[in-house]
Amino acid sequence: MTRRWWPAAVMVVGALLVAWAPPAYGWRWPVEAAALRLTVLAEPEIMGGPFQVVYPPGHGATAALVLHDIQRDYRVERASLGATLALPLLVVIYPTVRALNTRAGLPPGANNIGLYDAGTIRIARPRAWIPHGPWRPTFQAEGPVAHELGHALLDRVGHENYPAWFNEGVAQWEDYRATGYQWLTASNQIGNGAALYSWTALTENFYALPHQSLAYREGLKLVEYLGRSRYGGPRRFRQFVHALGGVGSFAATMQAVYHVRPQALYQAWRRSLPASGGAPQGA
Repeated sequence: MTRRWWPAAVMVVGALLVAWAPPAYGWRWPVEAAALRLTVLAEPEIMGGPFQVVYPPGHGATAALVLHDIQRDYRVERASLGATLALPLLVVIYPTVRALNTRAGLPPGANNIGLYDAGTIRIARPRAWIPHGPWRPTFQAEGPVAHELGHALLDRVGHENYPAWFNEGVAQWEDYRATGYQWLTASNQIGNGAALYSWTALTENFYALPHQSLAYREGLKLVEYLGRSRYGGPRRFRQFVHALGGVGSFAATMQAVYHVRPQALYQAWRRSLPASGGAPQGA
């Protein structure tokens, strides 16, 4: 067995061992990642730090850049969330956007260039969605790596015990901290008079909301608001995301750590906005 096959073999053995008994949450992601690795077992990989990057043959330079970027982003994001990767995080690069979405089992017409799922970060090869001009600067400034790493680290400590708006808000915040990127459009500027989504809409129907960039922007702003010094700043925020990995619900955990309920947080944030912030929509 060559050295290249050892990481996959270790992951597979680990999956078989924990399959003997129902795994705790912390064991889910290596099991899921091992299963995915089996589907791309013949493809080459490189490893560095806590990352294992699998890539299409002939695209080693792209894989090396992805590894460099995710290691850089990790230094920023682990400090923000207090999350350390004890086992390698699998990153799979797909040759096309279509291949990524198809193999991830997404609905027809999905056009994701990156996602975090099943304990793994999956991204499309940069040149597949940056067809013209230099791709490296665009990929490093606007690519999905930092955002998906934010999802992965939050998952490690929070055990999926959070709503979609919080999940996307944290991922965007970590992306911004690591790269400076923000998803800004002409119609998602909060405070320009546009109607914002109501608390009910954000919490019950997030991914189906028609104005996704606005929904994501609201999620980011709520996370930023929670992380402000009035609520205890970064240290309290790290305490909160780690507490989410316990047995309490998201609302109960926020109440215990911050002494505020999620809906009350939303209402306080809305009151902090200028009067032109817009009346809620989708109530």
